[in-house]
Amino acid sequence: MFARAVRQRIRRLSAPLLVTTNEFKYHLPCLQRTFGPACVYLQVKNRYARGRITHATSRQLIGETWKYEQALERSKDSKRLNTAYVERSILHLRRTCAYLNRRTPSPMRKPQRLAEVLDIDRVHYNFVQRHSSLRFGGKLRTPAMQAGITTRPLTLREIFLWQRPPSKYPPPGNWSPTPPPQARPWP
Repeated sequence: MFARAVRQRIRRLSAPLLVTTNEFKYHLPCLQRTFGPACVYLQVKNRYARGRITHATSRQLIGETWKYEQALERSKDSKRLNTAYVERSILHLRRTCAYLNRRTPSPMRKPQRLAEVLDIDRVHYNFVQRHSSLRFGGKLRTPAMQAGITTRPLTLREIFLWQRPPSKYPPPGNWSPTPPPQARPWP
């Protein structure tokens, strides 16, 4: 499901997509079915000692070598293969969402509920939470501030009370909404 959503969003991408994962056996068939030769897929195997990665090896399973080199050259994050960004994101989700914790007394019963909780977490992570890796001078920034979407961290109250400003173009069809209350623009 996630891979199909990514495929729809990058449909117009001309360069090959670089995908790195751990050795979970279901990644390869999913990526083959979803992307086929349109991606370069590498599995990264990490060796650990005393809780730290001591050695990482990778093997290329989909794509040609020249496509891999082109994708790695285009990468802004790192010139070495790693799964650190994804693993850090998954760890953050597991710590903030009780549904995703292992051995939890709160099982997830409805997928729609999980999607709603993850949306709230994503908004909090990008608009409210300041990140130490985005420090400029003495000021910590949110990813939304770094991207230029906002000028300051928002509060959850501001986010939940925000209403989209009315569009100057009417929606297509016979849709006629009730006029919204006074909309507040983003800060």
